[in-house]
Amino acid sequence: REWFKLIPKPVYNIAVDHDGLILTSTKGEDGYLKLNIANFVYSRSVWGFDTTEDLFVGPYNTIFTIDSRGYITEYGPDGSVLFIFSGPDDFNQKGLFQEPTGIAVDSKSNIYAIDKGTSALQVFVPTEFANLVHYAIDLYQEGKYSESLEPWQEVLRMNGLFDLANKGIGNAYFANMNYEMAMEYYEVARDQTGYSNAYWEVRNTALLGSGSIIISVLMGLLILYVINRFAHFMPYVRKPFQKVKAFLGKYKLYQELVFPFYIFKHPGDGYYGIKREKKGSTLSATIYLLLFFTAYIYWIFETSFLFNQQIPAEINMFQQMTTVFVPFFLWVVANYLVCSIRDGEGRLSDVYQATAYTLLPMIIAFPVLTFISKGLTYNESFIYTTLMFIAVAITVIYMIIMVKEIHFYDMKPTIANILISIFTALMILAVLFIVYLLLSEVFTLFSDVIRELINRG
Repeated sequence: REWFKLIPKPVYNIAVDHDGLILTSTKGEDGYLKLNIANFVYSRSVWGFDTTEDLFVGPYNTIFTIDSRGYITEYGPDGSVLFIFSGPDDFNQKGLFQEPTGIAVDSKSNIYAIDKGTSALQVFVPTEFANLVHYAIDLYQEGKYSESLEPWQEVLRMNGLFDLANKGIGNAYFANMNYEMAMEYYEVARDQTGYSNAYWEVRNTALLGSGSIIISVLMGLLILYVINRFAHFMPYVRKPFQKVKAFLGKYKLYQELVFPFYIFKHPGDGYYGIKREKKGSTLSATIYLLLFFTAYIYWIFETSFLFNQQIPAEINMFQQMTTVFVPFFLWVVANYLVCSIRDGEGRLSDVYQATAYTLLPMIIAFPVLTFISKGLTYNESFIYTTLMFIAVAITVIYMIIMVKEIHFYDMKPTIANILISIFTALMILAVLFIVYLLLSEVFTLFSDVIRELINRG
């Protein structure tokens, strides 16, 4: 059985593009593959149907496919989708298909498609917009980057939502070494690879231009360090800050706000201080929860496009509030309820305060990661990913310690308590959802009854 799994699926269609690369499509596999002469996958389509009946290479090295339902797709030379049109025919309509079997394209980009179900040959003539796209692609493939800029801009004027035009303009600017403009269009097109390459060039130029400034700053810091070794001026620099700290230390709220930093260094004593010594408060915990939400919002809005899949203009604030606050309060309530049954010593306020304080690593991590993301390229994403993993791991570890210390458990009951709390939170969420559905039905019923009474009255 394992041997049979190694046998590749049979190729259903084959074609050769203008560069001599072999294109294949297989039933059950999305889109197409592009193979080199050594039979290695050179590239593949970005997207595609898994029921492709036939494919053909057009005059501009674009790839046309037709699937069993009649959808015709045209791909760019890089595998990106240019156009999708036509579809299944249920009422003998022109331009649609019942049982398509083949497709071909002539030198003028006219498309010929055979429909076995109706025994007909249908011809599709390209529009002015399609011809303009083909012309821009052809210029770029010939290395005429500056000349391709104007057609792409005209395409964008005709259809402002055509992402490939933004990518094409970005490619043209990149080829002309105008990397800042290329970045703008790559971001609009959501092309992370192109944006990363352009940013790499911009960053290199900036580093080369500011090398003397960086060296001067480092030399200045070194000189200050040497002077401090002999003059000992740092105590005088720290003195005003120490006075401010001493002044603020008189206020209980300040003591509560800095207490999570003590927890970070001494988690056992810190969580004990919340439970036994009242070193925390609901007010300071709420402030930390709001700080976490603020840091989270800053992260999703300001993180570099390379590491942020969300479009800021499309972010729903209510949805983000739900994402943060609902899991938080579900956890607090579920953990308290479970611990009340399983001999936990923590009160509801203790769980709330300790959970909020435990978010400190993420409150620090979100702004730091946002700042770092603006200086990295896509090839350096492992730095960003590693730092995010470390921040989340630290938070999880402190959450485990928090449950253990707040409820005075051993490690094994602590893990069991956490798992049961998560399950309980999911059950509470399910019950709330069912109640919401029932109330919606009741509201709809009363609305219909009132509407009926009004109509009859």
